[in-house]
Amino acid sequence: MWPFTRDSALERKLVQFYAGMLDACGNPTGDAKRTARELLVLAKKQARSDPDLPSNFADLLLEREVTDDSTRQMLAKKRAEGVTDADIKWWWGLDKLERRLLIVVDDWFRMAAFKKYRAEGMSEEQAISQLGKSFPIFGGPEDTKNVKGDDRPLPFELKERINQWVGTALQDKALETATSSRSAGSMNALIRNEIRAGRL
Repeated sequence: MWPFTRDSALERKLVQFYAGMLDACGNPTGDAKRTARELLVLAKKQARSDPDLPSNFADLLLEREVTDDSTRQMLAKKRAEGVTDADIKWWWGLDKLERRLLIVVDDWFRMAAFKKYRAEGMSEEQAISQLGKSFPIFGGPEDTKNVKGDDRPLPFELKERINQWVGTALQDKALETATSSRSAGSMNALIRNEIRAGRL
């Protein structure tokens, strides 16, 4: 059974947090709260199919990495992308609703940007290309159905570290400089270069 009620403390905290984020992006407070609630409902629906994990799952995962070949191989792919123990503990230390909501909110922002690009006159192909240059894309790095090489999705475990880096880079204009100086490529490619260089 789903452990949270409509008025649970966690849900109220999440609505407040994401409403504040949306409001900071220029939405009226009322719209921001309504949108945050709608996103929470969607994330809650999606999270129903996710397994209920113990609160110490991250620690268990790291312990199994030492003794279990399949776990070691799975984490090796993530570590090849720069994922650290701290990243694993952050992502898998979240409640499943929090993880789902992070994904849902990301999708909402990308869709809003896509609509904006289209309204500005971009073709669908141009808008999709611009999304890849403006937003990090997360998922399974082995997913090469739509993109390949350094444009591939980044592990979800990196999300918090990337968000912190983007915030810092925006403040000192480093992200703007790096973005404007590259002639092609995606945000994911830029992030992978930063990870390899030890700056992220």
